[in-house]
Amino acid sequence: MKRETFMKLDLKERDLFNEDEIEQMKLRKQIEKNTAGLEGRCWLQTLRQNRADRIET
Repeated sequence: MKRETFMKLDLKERDLFNEDEIEQMKLRKQIEKNTAGLEGRCWLQTLRQNRADRIET
């Protein structure tokens, strides 16, 4: 998996980062995606709850 990520970088980028740094960047990007997804779900859950509250009253 590390090698695949390493191969996606162009030649100049490969010289700037070692494989551990590339793996850290990949993990950081995945965490950002997951965090954005969780925030979106929380927002959607709040919206659904507000709708449910309005229907009940």
